[in-house]
Amino acid sequence: MNGRLSWASEMIAAVFKSAGIIIAAPTYEYKLFPPVAAALNEIGRKRITGKLAFRFGSYGWSGGAERELNEIMERNKMNWDFTKSVEFDGAPKGEDLAKIETKVLELIKKMKEKVIE
Repeated sequence: MNGRLSWASEMIAAVFKSAGIIIAAPTYEYKLFPPVAAALNEIGRKRITGKLAFRFGSYGWSGGAERELNEIMERNKMNWDFTKSVEFDGAPKGEDLAKIETKVLELIKKMKEKVIE
């Protein structure tokens, strides 16, 4: 098996088994970073739905990653429950890192509640 297929298989298996997903992806030319978009499209093709998720990432001049992420989710009918994303201009500052930490903790809380259900 070539490296790409092996990586894709491992990623699909990990996402399938996970209760929560964290997507670290910047905006790249007004879109979601291409390798992340490709991975999410593959996850959607495999019909992995109903995950809890959180996305964070940077942008330069303007955003766009969030819009493409939503398009991928809708097109593939993934029905993921997202904690509000955190986006920041350039490198993250202290307040950006604090927001990310808060949102990750919110995701963990949702995951624990889902396990208890």
